Amino acid sequence: MAQFDLTAAARTEKGKSYRKQLMNRGWVPGVVYGQKMESLPVELEWRAFHDVMNSGGRNAIINIKVENAGGYQVMVKDMQFDAIKKFLMHVDFQQISMSDAIEVNIPINVDGEIEEGVLQIILRELNISCLPGNIPDGINVDVSKLHVGDTLSVNDLEIPEGVEVIDDPEATILTVSSETVAEPEDEEEGEEEEPAEGEAESAE
Repeated sequence: MAQFDLTAAARTEKGKSYRKQLMNRGWVPGVVYGQKMESLPVELEWRAFHDVMNSGGRNAIINIKVENAGGYQVMVKDMQFDAIKKFLMHVDFQQISMSDAIEVNIPINVDGEIEEGVLQIILRELNISCLPGNIPDGINVDVSKLHVGDTLSVNDLEIPEGVEVIDDPEATILTVSSETVAEPEDEEEGEEEEPAEGEAESAE
């Protein structure tokens, strides 16, 4: 797996007003942490981080160099976004070791098209454990040979060597169901409404 370089600065201030100043400069606050280090608050350019995510994806291995604090090999553990405007507010970087397994989520990619029925996708990501260098970009699933009534579970997937699946092997990924359309019930032709009590017709 490719690795990416990122530069950051140690962050000594905090609070909403300072975060606003950072964002006005095109920067974003974050933190680097791990089992063998104390949490290190950092700040980095939003555009540089965005480029790494676009190139390497959520599971990119990043060599982050923090000015006056050293270098760390990390992965993105969490990203916090503004609930309304959706801009990035904070990034959590977790220190990793290339010789220690890590748990991550990878996408399940659906390839092909079914010939009949309705494809219902239930599970879109797979939780796995492996060495950082063995993290696959995703797991591909070919649905072109599936038929109505077929179900695909986690244990049906082809998992690369060195990758352990954490999810329940019996968990359903997708199903193909028959396409049914509910038809409205029509009233019988010629059926007349009975007059309500007290409204019986009278002949003159």
